[in-house]
Amino acid sequence: GSPDLPQNGRQSLHHKLSIRSSSNRSRCTSIVSVQSATSHGSGSAKESSAAAYQSIANLITNTQLSASYTCDAPFYKEGVIIGKHLLERADQKAKHREWKEYFCIIHRAELLVHRLEHRSGDRRSIHKTVHSNSSFLTMSDYDDSKQSAVGGGDLMSQAQQVACLDLKHSLSTALPSGYSRQRPHAFAIQQAHGGVYVFQVGSDEQLVAWISTLNYWAARESKEPLTGGVSNMEFGWGDCLQDVVGHPDHYQLALGAMSVTVHEWKPPVPPEINSTVSEMDQFKALQKHVQQLNAELDFHREVKPKISVRFPPRTTNNIRALTNWESKAQYLLHEIIKYQNYCDAIEKSLTLQVQANA
Repeated sequence: GSPDLPQNGRQSLHHKLSIRSSSNRSRCTSIVSVQSATSHGSGSAKESSAAAYQSIANLITNTQLSASYTCDAPFYKEGVIIGKHLLERADQKAKHREWKEYFCIIHRAELLVHRLEHRSGDRRSIHKTVHSNSSFLTMSDYDDSKQSAVGGGDLMSQAQQVACLDLKHSLSTALPSGYSRQRPHAFAIQQAHGGVYVFQVGSDEQLVAWISTLNYWAARESKEPLTGGVSNMEFGWGDCLQDVVGHPDHYQLALGAMSVTVHEWKPPVPPEINSTVSEMDQFKALQKHVQQLNAELDFHREVKPKISVRFPPRTTNNIRALTNWESKAQYLLHEIIKYQNYCDAIEKSLTLQVQANA
């Protein structure tokens, strides 16, 4: 059965937006994938999960985690995958954008990225050809006798950590057609500051496992931002719109309207601290945040006709105000999609925990 989850504030983006995150369709099968993508071996999935949890309890280092947490997606994921750093920020390409093979571990709200030092004889063939110039590997390709239960086993003696990606306020999504024909089963991690990393895995099942785990920990550890902040700077929809009078079907500019300077709008910086509340309280807080974002988007849409009246066409203020409006509209849409994904991820986690404890 499903857990007794609160319904108040739950919004459907199908009714609010004309677009959805491309990962939503994939995540509809996440519970099935969690059950089928367990480590190889005999025994029931529940027994395997219970044993596996004990093996990573120290790694997770949080005594408040439920005993139903396992080393499977969406709670834990590790493996050798190939990836590239695409964007440093939204407006800046990464300096080094070549594809490389990495050993990655999702450790709560961090993706630990390691470069492997290849040593002959240490492992079996690391490459499995997907296409002529791409490769992937699953942990079953390694000699199990040389590994510990988690954390990469003997791989860690060959690995050098080269990056630690902050997953708070990030969104991981599947690329619908892959990165290219030569690189199917790809997903992107978009960080809060606009940085983008792209990774390729070996199957649709692995794609769902990585995305569900990345988004779960992003959802679990991200503290919801404050909405509706007030600024003294004018972006085109502040106090200056008080000079627009009339009704929506016939707005006009009041006589004696003061000239204003419209500044460039930039997205607010999300909180850097981790969320410390319980999982259910986090779920409620994220639901409330999605509700607030939807209300803010509705209000933002309502003011656009006033902006066109307040600032004469083809003037600097008109161009800047409408550019600001479009930037904020896109930001709100992205935030709604991201935090709705977060709500979905935690709701599925709560459901899995109820099923594991049944």
